[in-house]
Order: sequence, then C-alpha cells, then structure tokens
Amino acid sequence: MRSLVITAALVASPLLALPACQVISGADDIAFTGATGTGGQSVGGMGGSTGEGGMGGSMGGAGPVAECEQPTDCPGVESDCLSRTCDQGVCGTQSVSANTPCDDDGGMACDGQGRCVQCFADSDCDEPVEKCATAEGQCVAAGCADGMHDGDETDEDCGGPTCLPCAVDKGCDGAADCVSGFCDINAGGGGGAATGLCKACGSNQDCSGDDWCDPMTAGGTCVAPRVKGDVCDDSAQCESGHCVDGTCCEEACDGTCEACSTNRTGQPNGECRAIPDGNDPDNECFLLTPVCNGNRGCGL
Repeated sequence: MRSLVITAALVASPLLALPACQVISGADDIAFTGATGTGGQSVGGMGGSTGEGGMGGSMGGAGPVAECEQPTDCPGVESDCLSRTCDQGVCGTQSVSANTPCDDDGGMACDGQGRCVQCFADSDCDEPVEKCATAEGQCVAAGCADGMHDGDETDEDCGGPTCLPCAVDKGCDGAADCVSGFCDINAGGGGGAATGLCKACGSNQDCSGDDWCDPMTAGGTCVAPRVKGDVCDDSAQCESGHCVDGTCCEEACDGTCEACSTNRTGQPNGECRAIPDGNDPDNECFLLTPVCNGNRGCGL
C-alpha cells in the first residue's frame, strides 16, 4: 500500500510544480526560466537537482536566458570612446584607448575613460585666449582658469554663462551653474553674489525639465532622458516613459508574449515585438500551451 502512495506522488509531482520566478535587475536583466523538471526532486529556478527515478516532464524552461550573444544584442548607445561588450552572455561596456581620435561633443581624442575630450594641455587650445580645464578636458576662456572668482563666475573659475559648471559645494545661481544640475538655494550662498550651493541631487524633483536624478553618477547628478534602446531600470529615465526588459522601450510592451529586448525577441533593443514561436523566456505560458506562438499569445 505504501509503494502505491509513493508512486502516485511521483506521478503527480510534475503537475504540482509552480512556474519559476523571474529575476530582474535593471540593465542586467536576466530571466531565469527554471530547470527542467526531470524528477521527483526537481526544483524550479536555478538548476534544481534531478530526482532519482523521477517521471520526467518540463515546465517550458531550460536554465538562464543569456543577455547577449554579441555586443550589438546589448542595450545602450555606443560612442567614439565607449563600446558595448558581450562577455560570456553578460552585457558590459569598454572604454576605447586614450588618444584615439574622436569627434563626439566637439572633442578630439578619447581620454581612456569613455569620454571624447577637447584637450589634455593648454597647448591643445587657442592660446592665449583659451586654456585647458584638464579635469573636464575642455578648452575654456582664459579667465575661467586664472584661479580667481571674477567676472560673471558664480565661484572660482566656474559657473555663469562663460565658464564650465561648478562642482558640489560651489556657489551657483541656477541648475546650469552646477555639474550635478541641482542648485540648492536653501543651502546658503557661495562666494560673491551666488544665491545657493551646488549639491548632489537626491530625487527627480531636484532636477529641472525632463531630467532625472542618477544616483550612480557622482553621488547624484541630473541627466537627460535616455533614448529608445538605451539601458534603464526605471521608466522615469526614458524619453518614451517606458523602461521594459532593462531598455528604454518605444511603448509599454506589457502584453502576453511580447518583449522589448534583443535577447528575448531577436529584434533591436527598444522595439516592442512578439516573442518568437516556441520560446517563453518569462514563463508566461504553462500547461496545455507551454510556449509562445510568435503572435503575442501562448500555444497554437
């Protein structure tokens, strides 16, 4: 009698298996579809153990879905000095070697940190009317590199309509005076006639216009909305207002068996398309219709 109960439990166990979880982490978006349920001890998720003498069966998953097969599969927009990478299925970026010629943003050479800069020394600028602000790699008016708070600057060699924006805790009159994009008028003025101090932003409310607060850049910097296909982890970061599958998407893309990333659809990142026939990376289908049909639905 006991052997009959055990056998029945083994037969029934695949039908009782629950769909595996999906793990999402922003730009490093990976969907874990679960291990193939091949035995009484098989567990959905990251590669459960195979039961001895189990009855077999599958819930439509066969392990983690890689982010990429090649760099062009990865979200993000490349520049002259920063390229996308795909290393063992994981997306990343790599800076181009220093002194590589470039022309992004009016620059002339890569600095080895992903930026295209105008200068490395004063001799790269139009002397004597210009000098090189080496930290920023940009040519500025000579008065913006004289070590004094003068002219229309809001602090020493920064701010105002002529000089580069100021660092945190330097004087400012408005957001444009600050590298962070946030001028805190309640923090007390800096030098001269400045009305506030540049501070790291703490939320999107600290930023002006459509900019959003990126806490990963210098502790909090207001940045412009990202474009379709760029990396994101929140819809507020995207020009379209939609962050899907770790990429800025052209639309909400929240229907069954549709996605917005190359690793799920085979189409360009940022374009909402149907999951290909026979696949189900997000475990949306189950039982009698275990996979997507290529037409934004499950089964046939």
